[in-house]
Amino acid sequence: MNIDEHLKTEQVIKGLAISPGISTGRAYVLVKSEENNFARKLNYEEISDEIDRFYHALDNAKKKVVEMKENLNENLDMETLQIFDAQSALLTDPLFIGEIVDNIKLKRVNAEYSIKVTANNWKIKLSKIRNLYISERANDIYEAAHLIIDGLAELGSGEDFCLLDPVIIVAEFLTLTDLARLDKEKVLGFVISRSGYTSHAAIVARSLNIPAVSMVTDAHNRIKSSDLLILDGLRGYCIFTPSDKIRKIYEEEYELFQHRLKLLDKLNECKPISKDGVKIGIQANIEIVEELPLVKKYNAEGIGLFRTEFLVDTSAAFPTEKKQFNYYRKVLSANENLPVTVRTFDVGGDKMINEIELRKEDNPFLGWRAIRFQLANESLLRIQLKAALKANCSGNLSILIPMITNIDEIKRIKDILKDLEKELIDAGVELQKYRFGIMIEIPSAVLLADKMAKYVDFFSVGTNDLIQYTLAVDRGNEKVSYLYSGLEPSVLKILKLLADNVENKDVEVSVCGEMASNPIEFIVLLILGMRIFSMVPWKIPVIKKLISSMELKNIADHLPLILELESSLDVREYIVNSFKDELSSIKDFVF
Repeated sequence: MNIDEHLKTEQVIKGLAISPGISTGRAYVLVKSEENNFARKLNYEEISDEIDRFYHALDNAKKKVVEMKENLNENLDMETLQIFDAQSALLTDPLFIGEIVDNIKLKRVNAEYSIKVTANNWKIKLSKIRNLYISERANDIYEAAHLIIDGLAELGSGEDFCLLDPVIIVAEFLTLTDLARLDKEKVLGFVISRSGYTSHAAIVARSLNIPAVSMVTDAHNRIKSSDLLILDGLRGYCIFTPSDKIRKIYEEEYELFQHRLKLLDKLNECKPISKDGVKIGIQANIEIVEELPLVKKYNAEGIGLFRTEFLVDTSAAFPTEKKQFNYYRKVLSANENLPVTVRTFDVGGDKMINEIELRKEDNPFLGWRAIRFQLANESLLRIQLKAALKANCSGNLSILIPMITNIDEIKRIKDILKDLEKELIDAGVELQKYRFGIMIEIPSAVLLADKMAKYVDFFSVGTNDLIQYTLAVDRGNEKVSYLYSGLEPSVLKILKLLADNVENKDVEVSVCGEMASNPIEFIVLLILGMRIFSMVPWKIPVIKKLISSMELKNIADHLPLILELESSLDVREYIVNSFKDELSSIKDFVF
């Protein structure tokens, strides 16, 4: 059903779908009252007692975090519960605590005011960083500050929000405290003005199967408590005061979604093997460690892409070797019998790092980012690679380097790895075997793939950027996004060139971009000869089902025909008509 056609006469706010599902209910607008300044000038003889008072409240705040975690323990898996560690880390962060104490001492202000000023300073710094995960951590600071201030003001942690009936929670953002205090049995969904896919609210919502939509502009001001809402966590829509007609349509959509969920669960044991016995490799992309349970839930054959940018610290410019080691060890241990591909930090350009001076660039996507930034900050790259090598106790590590342009970059990284291996062996570390690979996401890398192949163990094709750079289209720019398509003939030709350049080369090729999880584009990739894919976990069962409905022995026969087509629409039409039965087999699962 084309929902968009029916929404033209409705009051709709478009946002970002962060947890799939559909719900209808009354809004509950969660109002966060602004704290008072609590400003009070201290006499010199009061300073010592005020610092003691702060530390007492700090200890109580730490206990509250533990209590909140225990309160949610029955509802969330252990991996998701570890998001509380961010709060514990802030409440023990010597820089955060030290700045508060220094303000009390040097500015002679009371603890409440010092906490507020310090938290605001940190929030402002983090909010300016153009990295969604980092900017969302600003909310952690806000919450940690309030936990301490609540204790200082003897307000306690508050009772659970009084939800008499099931409601859709509407808020500017949701903190861990909010999530812990909510009666999850009465939460139908979340509508959030700001917070992205990696926010605490998104993680908890997905874990509890609660639909959620974020980036709903000014939702907490535009929507009133008791307004009737329809929340579409599949398409990212929030519809308020819906008509009877659209309510009826969404009642049918809800029933269809529930039916598909039940069918989808049955696909978990589906094997990625075609009708004629061809095995296809299906792995998972993960953004954060909290997604590890999804890798197991959807029976992925390993992690084909572990993005590490979330590790960039909130209290330091770059995560320490110890911190990185602990995270990589956790991911590798959780998948010790399966491959794990750790991509080095794709930062720089439009992804700023706190405390590292980066010049503003006119076109950051073509600028100083990824491997270019890493090689210019070699000491930071060495820390990351060293931590990964030390964490590789089971020999299941693959190291992936983003945005490679030329062979000299590969040689430099391999020299660094050789130095690190010697350093670790000399220090008595027993190193395990690992694989070394690069991302193919720039046309120059495709053109040189035949020569690059002798320096690497594998290629991982990042179709998102490869399409962007091939078509000269910024996929985030709404004015030109209509030009962005993985089915463009030029994109198919460059992928065919890659396949030709690696033919008969001893190098593995996988695809980790969005094309891998789009059924029509996935079929095109199979036609091009790709046989290993990595995708967001929840899309894995659908792709496995599609594979099991196909015969692949003669699929390459379609290649000359699609390469002759002149537009992406022609390619789409060809695939839909040629694989009608196969695509029909998954029509009940695609949402």
